[in-house]
Amino acid sequence: EKLRDQGVAVTLIQSENQRLAPGLIVVPSFLAKGLEFDAVIVWQASASRFGADDERQLLYTICSRAMHRLSLVAVGEVSPLLSDVPTDEYEVV
Repeated sequence: EKLRDQGVAVTLIQSENQRLAPGLIVVPSFLAKGLEFDAVIVWQASASRFGADDERQLLYTICSRAMHRLSLVAVGEVSPLLSDVPTDEYEVV
């Protein structure tokens, strides 16, 4: 809704039977398995959201959907599940 309020054309995918629309789409992580996208934004990739080891598979599923660009947004400390990623593989902005 906030994206639409800003004039962004966006489609929210709410079920696995829903067709993927062209353009910007929002897909909940539980529906992303088996799909690939040009770009993926992980919202709240912070320690408070993805802090426990049992969330590793979920974070992996989300991150591995990106074919060309992966962006992670974190407020505060970044998830410790990302600590093994070599620092030359990403940039912090």
